[in-house]
Amino acid sequence: MWNLAVEQFRYRERRERGTTGRCAPGPAARQKQLAQARQEFEWLRGGSSSVQQQALRDFDRAAQACFEGNAKADVAQTRPVRGLLRPRHQGCGAQP
Repeated sequence: MWNLAVEQFRYRERRERGTTGRCAPGPAARQKQLAQARQEFEWLRGGSSSVQQQALRDFDRAAQACFEGNAKADVAQTRPVRGLLRPRHQGCGAQP
């Protein structure tokens, strides 16, 4: 679920930059897509729907924090490696 939400988020970013012509679905549309996908795919029905829905809600909260500038750096990005600090990246989705 999280990976699909990330893919749609990146698609929206490309659209906003003018490289695609369609908009990514919002939170309500993603929940509806989840319900439809659960009907279609048995392996998805095998998992807990509440866990899948929560993963989408968590993603939406993380994406909102990113846009508001409240995103926190990944813990792995701030820990020293071989005695040296890793460079911090600016904003969400940026690579160090």
